[in-house]
Amino acid sequence: QVVITLGGSLTGTDNARTITVSSKQISFNTANNVRMNIGFSFAGTTFNHQDGGTIEINGYQGSAFAADNSTVSLHDFVAVNTQSGLKGTNTVWVVQDSNFSNNQNAAVLSGGSLELRHVGISNNSSGSLDLSGTVLTGEALSFTKNIAADSRSNAAGGAIKTDAELKLINADFIANYASGSIAEGGAIYQNGGDMSLTSATFTGNYASARSF
Repeated sequence: QVVITLGGSLTGTDNARTITVSSKQISFNTANNVRMNIGFSFAGTTFNHQDGGTIEINGYQGSAFAADNSTVSLHDFVAVNTQSGLKGTNTVWVVQDSNFSNNQNAAVLSGGSLELRHVGISNNSSGSLDLSGTVLTGEALSFTKNIAADSRSNAAGGAIKTDAELKLINADFIANYASGSIAEGGAIYQNGGDMSLTSATFTGNYASARSF
C-alpha cells in the first residue's frame, strides 16, 4: 500500500506535471484547502481519499484524475480549468461533495461506473459528462451552463452524453445547451440504456443547430 499525504498546497513548474503511482492500493490524505496544478494517474489500483481534508486541482493541462481498471473514491474535490476532472476506462468512480467547473469536460469515461452524490457541475465547455458504456447514478446534483459545441459535426448532451444506464435523484439541469451543425439534447443525450429520473428539474436547456 502507498500512502500519499498532502499537508499543504503543491505547485508544479508548469501546468502539465503528473504524479503517476504504481500500487495495488493507495491511501490519499489531504489537509484542508490543498490546492495544486498537478494531476494524478494510476491503473489497476484501489484509490481511497480518506475522510477529512479538501483538494482543488486548478489549471492542470490534462485530466485531474486519470485511472484505468481501478476503483476510485473521492470527496471534497474541486476540478477547475482542467482538460477533464476525471478520465479513465473500466473504473468504478465514487465522488461526493465535489465540484467541477470551467473545465473542458467534467468527466470522459469508458466502461465502469460513476456514482455522484452532492456534486455541482457547471460551465464546462466541451460537454460535461461524456460517458461511453459507463453506468451513471447520482443524487443531489446540479448541472448549470454546460456546453456541448462542435462547429463541424453534431453536438449532443450539454450536461450528459451517454449510451448506458442512467439513474438520478434530485437533479437540477439549468441553462445547458448543445450547439453544432446538428444538435441534440441540450441537457441530456442518451443513445442506449435505461433512464430513471426522480425529482429532476429542467430549466432553460436547449439544442441549437447552426450553420457555420
